Amino acid sequence: MEVSPTLVFAFKREVMISDYQNQLEDTMEGLLFFLIGLQGAFGVRLIEFGPTRDQVVCCDDNAAIFCQSVNIINVNTLGEEDLELPFDINVKFANWINGDNIGYHYVGNHAEAILTFNPETNGLFGHVSTDDGRSFVIENCGKAGHVFKEIDLSKLGEDVGVE
Repeated sequence: MEVSPTLVFAFKREVMISDYQNQLEDTMEGLLFFLIGLQGAFGVRLIEFGPTRDQVVCCDDNAAIFCQSVNIINVNTLGEEDLELPFDINVKFANWINGDNIGYHYVGNHAEAILTFNPETNGLFGHVSTDDGRSFVIENCGKAGHVFKEIDLSKLGEDVGVE
């Protein structure tokens, strides 16, 4: 029985496509495991986002450039040496604020963060400033939970000294 050259070519093509698909799947699987391994490699993540801006009352703020509710606050990360914040902000623990164990000062190459956690209310407040002039806050909105905001400093008005 003679096999047509077209059939042989089609069979070889299918085998090559199948091999390519298997290699691609193996590569994608390896990349996925690599990315999962990288998650948190630069620090532990303090917060994880939840619903969008229009679902959180605290985000009704004219000075907010960005505002999103926080789904999870990983309070066990407070005091850790390396902390990862949204917008690829990575900071290192510097010291306690005034020796108090609820106030945390973090410093990074391009950012500084002050965080205060109240264990009685599970309330977290924080301010993060970056070298390029950006300003972020973590705000406790009571029953609505927490939000992470980027603030447009130009909409806050002037600094006025108090005598």
